Amino acid sequence: SRTSHFVVARESHTENLRRKEEVGEGRERKAALVTVRDQ
Repeated sequence: SRTSHFVVARESHTENLRRKEEVGEGRERKAALVTVRDQ
Protein backbone atom coordinates (compact mmCIF):
# COMPACT_ATOMS: atom_id res chain seq x y z
CA SER A 1 0.00 0.00 0.00
CA ARG A 2 3.01 2.25 0.49
CA THR A 3 3.95 2.19 -3.20
CA SER A 4 0.39 2.92 -4.31
CA HIS A 5 0.33 5.96 -2.01
CA PHE A 6 3.59 7.16 -3.62
CA VAL A 7 2.09 6.77 -7.11
CA VAL A 8 -0.99 8.80 -6.11
CA ALA A 9 1.19 11.53 -4.60
CA ARG A 10 3.31 11.68 -7.75
CA GLU A 11 0.24 11.93 -9.99
CA SER A 12 -1.21 14.78 -7.93
CA HIS A 13 2.19 16.51 -8.07
CA THR A 14 2.30 16.40 -11.87
CA GLU A 15 -1.31 17.59 -11.97
CA ASN A 16 -0.38 20.59 -9.79
CA LEU A 17 2.55 21.40 -12.09
CA ARG A 18 0.27 21.24 -15.12
CA ARG A 19 -2.20 23.59 -13.44
CA LYS A 20 0.58 26.05 -12.58
CA GLU A 21 1.74 26.03 -16.20
CA GLU A 22 -1.80 26.77 -17.39
CA VAL A 23 -2.11 29.64 -14.91
CA GLY A 24 1.28 30.98 -16.00
CA GLU A 25 0.22 30.91 -19.65
CA GLY A 26 -2.95 32.81 -18.79
CA ARG A 27 -0.95 35.50 -17.00
CA GLU A 28 1.47 35.84 -19.91
CA ARG A 29 -1.43 36.14 -22.33
CA LYS A 30 -3.01 38.91 -20.23
CA ALA A 31 0.33 40.73 -20.01
CA ALA A 32 0.71 40.52 -23.80
CA LEU A 33 -2.77 41.97 -24.29
CA VAL A 34 -1.97 44.83 -21.92
CA THR A 35 1.28 45.68 -23.73
CA VAL A 36 -0.51 45.67 -27.10
CA ARG A 37 -3.19 47.96 -25.69
CA ASP A 38 -0.58 50.41 -24.32
CA GLN A 39 1.17 50.79 -27.69
